[in-house]
Amino acid sequence: MIEFAMGGICNCCLDETNQNFFLESDCLDIAIKCLKCTNEETVLSAITTLLYLITPVSRKVIVNRQVCDLMKQFQKSSNKRLSNLATIFLQRCLLHSKTTNLHKLLLLLSVLLLQHLVCQLVSLSCLLKSLRICEV
Repeated sequence: MIEFAMGGICNCCLDETNQNFFLESDCLDIAIKCLKCTNEETVLSAITTLLYLITPVSRKVIVNRQVCDLMKQFQKSSNKRLSNLATIFLQRCLLHSKTTNLHKLLLLLSVLLLQHLVCQLVSLSCLLKSLRICEV
């Protein structure tokens, strides 16, 4: 019964209205709990559901140590669908993490570059003033 319920939720997640409903309900917790089911079809549906429901807001709930540890275990599964889906999950989360860190780094570099340019402009302005004083 749980297998078909999780499969139904998974299939409904592609619709934006359903997606919003699932994000506002206990669906994330249910899907995370289903990751521990012994039925691999249920686990596959749970992983896919979580992948569909990852948003900037839900990411903190979905991408946590417990879920990532389970995905690492699933990567070792003899079931290729399960190991591949776990790998996709981890790659997507890792890519997002690297992208976020890259954006932060670029922002920091931009601020530093701007500060350097302002200092250079101030120095140039002072130099021009001193040259004007010398001309008089």
